[in-house]
Amino acid sequence: MSKDDNLEEVEAMEKEEAERKREKRITKYERRLKSVIPQEIINHFEEQGWGVRYKVYRLANVEQSSSISEFLRDGWQFVKSNELPEQFRDYYEVEEFRGRSEMLIAHDLVLMKHTLEYLESEKQYYADLAKRDLDSVNLNVMQKKGFITDGSSSRVEMSEPDFAN
Repeated sequence: MSKDDNLEEVEAMEKEEAERKREKRITKYERRLKSVIPQEIINHFEEQGWGVRYKVYRLANVEQSSSISEFLRDGWQFVKSNELPEQFRDYYEVEEFRGRSEMLIAHDLVLMKHTLEYLESEKQYYADLAKRDLDSVNLNVMQKKGFITDGSSSRVEMSEPDFAN
């Protein structure tokens, strides 16, 4: 092989590499807020059976280590930089938590993951809690407006109450 052949081969390989990198680039501009997890990261982890969330790491530049410890006890795990898609590896700052593992930080938030089953049960828990609270409020309002009585009231509404009061 001559020098020219080697040079052409190297140029071809460099061109191929540049083309591969160009394919991975994001072609559509989107304003990215650091407080919003990019959809590509969410999709990447959902394919693997994980859900990702931001958790508060610092408040007013004070580390909230008790909150992080609580998240870890609840089964949350730090997302490692090597788990991210290639184009997002420089998106986060990398810090250590008590020397145990790396954390990906976006401003004062840490990127953590948990199983999709856990996240679905958490979502259901809060939906049930909200429904219970709403039912309680509705019951209270209906009692005050005269739709529901406890039997001790002698006043009986003959028409639909006016909700403007």
